[in-house]
Amino acid sequence: MQPRKMLALSIVASLSSLGCASAFAQSAPELSPACASFYPADFKLSSTRHIDAIPSTARPAKGVALKEGAYNTCLVRATNHTAEGVDGFSRNDYSRRQAFNADSSQYLTYALNGFWQTYNARTFGFSKQLPGLAGDAEPQWHPSNPDKLYYLPTNGVGMRLNELTVSTGTTRVVGDFATRLKARWPTANAAWTRSEGSPSKDGRYWCFMVDDANWNSLGVFTWDRDTNAILGTLDTKGDRPDHVSMSPSGNYCVISGDSASGTVVANRDLSNRRKIHAKSEHSDLAIDANGDDVYVSVDYQANAGDLFMVNLRTGVRTNLLPTYVNGSATALHVSGKGFNKPGWALVSTYADNSGSRQWLHRKMFLVQLAANPITYNLGFSRVVSNGYWSEPHASINRDLTKVLFNSNWGTSSATDVDAYLIDIPASAVKTIPGTGTPTTPPPATPPLAITLGAVTKSGYNATYALSTNQPARCRAAWSAGNAYDALYDAITTATGGLKHSKALTLGSTSSQTVYAVCKSDILGTEKEQAILLK
Repeated sequence: MQPRKMLALSIVASLSSLGCASAFAQSAPELSPACASFYPADFKLSSTRHIDAIPSTARPAKGVALKEGAYNTCLVRATNHTAEGVDGFSRNDYSRRQAFNADSSQYLTYALNGFWQTYNARTFGFSKQLPGLAGDAEPQWHPSNPDKLYYLPTNGVGMRLNELTVSTGTTRVVGDFATRLKARWPTANAAWTRSEGSPSKDGRYWCFMVDDANWNSLGVFTWDRDTNAILGTLDTKGDRPDHVSMSPSGNYCVISGDSASGTVVANRDLSNRRKIHAKSEHSDLAIDANGDDVYVSVDYQANAGDLFMVNLRTGVRTNLLPTYVNGSATALHVSGKGFNKPGWALVSTYADNSGSRQWLHRKMFLVQLAANPITYNLGFSRVVSNGYWSEPHASINRDLTKVLFNSNWGTSSATDVDAYLIDIPASAVKTIPGTGTPTTPPPATPPLAITLGAVTKSGYNATYALSTNQPARCRAAWSAGNAYDALYDAITTATGGLKHSKALTLGSTSSQTVYAVCKSDILGTEKEQAILLK
């Protein structure tokens, strides 16, 4: 994740007791009027991998269709921040964030001053500046109601999730985590994804990372919106993730990191963690043609700099295409948000370092999520790279019919950036059936259990042995009801944290009860075991 500017904006959002709206049935979005008569009936996307010339053209007026010469797609300038009075730029926030609402009637942009705006996706008209959202508020469109979105307090400080009704500007709290998180981590101060995460495609399951007031990492937790239940917690022990995200199905949380732990995937309850990549690179989570969740990323450590995917259920890695072509390299972003047409991801490339441009450079293209994939060229970004804000960060809508990307349009400016839209006919991209059928995710780790083994007592001396059904750490207590972290009398562990033993000297020879408190390494949950010494 590239660092963002930390904005100290304070905005008071009004609260409302309105309930969630019922689900809206959605049909595939139509082309915008600017592109309605643009495509012939037999239009096909270009799947060639040629080094096509980038047509030189002046920055277009807003809302006017421009033919992308090499690929015959319809490109429209979607914002004009100068004319609209939007500070600095009006740009798509990030490739991993869904820019378009549930029916693709609106898109969301971000301004240099930290405010968020919505636009009409048919007319490209400026709609409004959104109340209550400031800086890294991580807005996520509601999956079925086009008039609602979720957002966090800036940088997650306050540890709650809000829901905004866009048309009225009213906000209600849908998840307040503060009390529960402070009970688990007393210094908890912020709960967020660090700006790159998303909920499940139905908006039900979320994964958040927890920081203290100094941005030290405390843990990760998963949450069910429908039951308002925390499903799993995990101590990070200061090993701060780059970001966290829920997979589209809601079966998995992906914890992306650059430390020795790398990027790992865990079941929804944060059990069964397994490593899927050694680094945290630009990536996204998508759905393949079989319906499985996949992690799509670039591997700059591989000989070919592969764009690859990992099936989160099976752990199988599939290389998609090389990014080191003829001695060149390029930076890229991935958008896997085309949930209604699985089997594809959007890639936007920038900042290539070669003397000679290659076929994949400075453009947006779709890549099939399969070995030896089809690629479809969509258009060129015309970005002259100059820092984070100039990156294209292209985002695809759920139906794979609209792409929103950023461009400084050849000016080399770091901030003179607007959003541009590519409209694609619904028939241009089809889901290509996969070869398998997804199954249930790996089984969840069962609750922590303790089995009492041999107990001995002779005069003032006693020993006891325990076993746990999963790796755990245990400490001793002389009274019941203690939390593991409040105890300091360690119990010796062996066999990977499954065997535990203790030798102790008693204060008297009479029968007495001591207590062992064990804490699961996998789930972070605790269990107490009473041990009678007689």
